[in-house]
Amino acid sequence: MQTYISYAIKFALCLCVASTTHAAVAAENPDRPVNRQVPPELAEEPVRRYYQAVTEEGNGRVSEAAREYRQVLLQTPSNIDARRRLADIYLLKGNYPKAIEQFREILRYQKNNPVVHLQLARAYELHRNYREATAEYRETAKLDPQNVSIRHQLALLYRKRGMLDNAAAMYREILAVNVENDAARNSLIAIYLKKKKYRELTELLKEGTQRKPDDPSSHYKLGLVYEYTKKYEQAAEEYQKALDQKKDHAKALNALGRLYLKTGRLDEARQMLLAAKKADSSLSETTLLLKNIDDEFRPKAPVKKKKSYKKKKKRTSKKNYKKKRSTSKKKTTKKKYSKKKTSVKKKATTKKSSKKKTVVKKKSSKKKQTASKPVRK
Repeated sequence: MQTYISYAIKFALCLCVASTTHAAVAAENPDRPVNRQVPPELAEEPVRRYYQAVTEEGNGRVSEAAREYRQVLLQTPSNIDARRRLADIYLLKGNYPKAIEQFREILRYQKNNPVVHLQLARAYELHRNYREATAEYRETAKLDPQNVSIRHQLALLYRKRGMLDNAAAMYREILAVNVENDAARNSLIAIYLKKKKYRELTELLKEGTQRKPDDPSSHYKLGLVYEYTKKYEQAAEEYQKALDQKKDHAKALNALGRLYLKTGRLDEARQMLLAAKKADSSLSETTLLLKNIDDEFRPKAPVKKKKSYKKKKKRTSKKNYKKKRSTSKKKTTKKKYSKKKTSVKKKATTKKSSKKKTVVKKKSSKKKQTASKPVRK
């Protein structure tokens, strides 16, 4: 009995919601034709399907819930809640085009709803359609001008696309709405540093010092900008203001010592750097600057370096190498000369032997001739 009563109450609530949305749509679009009244036996089915889809979604069966929501929308296309839930399921599954389609369909019924525009902008951003996402974020910011988080999202999207000037404009709008927003201020400082807009940066940091005169870090940051732009007197004043607020501000002490070193005030620079090292011993720049000052105060006399044993050894080894090379050259020349001599001797012996052979041949030929002649009686 209780379940039947609860079901009846839910059914009545859904009918009320449907009637109010229908009236809102008719008021926004008077030229739109009004649907005829649905019979009660047909109106029960989409309501039942809608609650079935809600329970399926609550139990974690997302695909079954999406199927039920689609069936509900086929019967009642103006059910915005079912359409929004279906779009959320599409986003969860990563089907961004279908989610975008559902959100755009919702905007047909609710044009000036900033929440729907924001959801559509996020769907476009996830789909990496950054142009349409920026357009939807702008529309959301127009409809909800006091919402700072939307402008943060839009500024981040501009920075992702490399549109730093537009991002800076968004951060300035955030600071116009909420002056105490330090995240927007720091992001704007980073953009001005990257774009090298030092005039705008000094104005922004001056606003910070006027807003928080007791904050030493704001004076220190302004002093850094003055030092970078070579306005040393103004930089020293800002560093001193930071030290007035906090005496052991290590970075301000280090910066003031560095500034004194640039202007040639070595004694004062040494005192400031020693105080900075005492306040924070982990600053590497402080130790380096102190070392440079010590080198200037106590210049070391030039010391003649003794010739090491290794160098002598190297030199002697070079001499030995040269001697060995010269002796090897002499040996090679001697060998060549001896080879030439032996070749000449061999040639001479071969000539002599050939001459002897020719002489012997002549003698033997003469003997044969004498033997062949007839003897006279």
